Amino acid sequence: MRNLRRAAVALLGIVAMILFVTTLSRAVWYDAVADVPAPPSVAPAVIAQDTPARIIIPALDIDAGVEHVGLATADRMAVPHRFHDAGWYKYGPTPGALGTAVILGHLDNGLGLSGVFKQLHELSPGDEVDVLTAQGKTLRFRVESLKSYPYDHVPADAIASSDAARLVLVTCGGHWIHSANQGMTYDHRVIVETVLENRT
Repeated sequence: MRNLRRAAVALLGIVAMILFVTTLSRAVWYDAVADVPAPPSVAPAVIAQDTPARIIIPALDIDAGVEHVGLATADRMAVPHRFHDAGWYKYGPTPGALGTAVILGHLDNGLGLSGVFKQLHELSPGDEVDVLTAQGKTLRFRVESLKSYPYDHVPADAIASSDAARLVLVTCGGHWIHSANQGMTYDHRVIVETVLENRT
């Protein structure tokens, strides 16, 4: 009986170690790269000074701060450091400017707790997305479409447009996988396309 208890304790220790290593690996991965191609950079003189400070999505009960993020690699956008914040790609247009602004958010964190965009896939065309700027303006966008792409085949034109003031929201989706090229990641990227409706 004593040997059985020792074996059970040892087995629990092994399981706990596996869970710890998996959690640590996922946490490290989240700080690395969004696996989404960066759109063409906008010259600093073109970028408006009224940058995004918060994003509000009433249908999902989201009211979150917006970090300013850059590049993780030469051609991939970085992700926000905090799981409860979203991240605006600062080398692209600001929300409300002509072109496509990009805001990214985590699906979950290294512990499996919900990230800011956990329910992003539940948005529907017509839903409201508000961006509050650093100067106190409110930019109201409306969802036009939701799309999902394999993580390694996100087309560049999915997050690049110049025909209107657009905002694209990006998060992970699908299943957690071990990729030979990218390490551990989710196998899809959820892309929500919105267009500016008004500003106040």
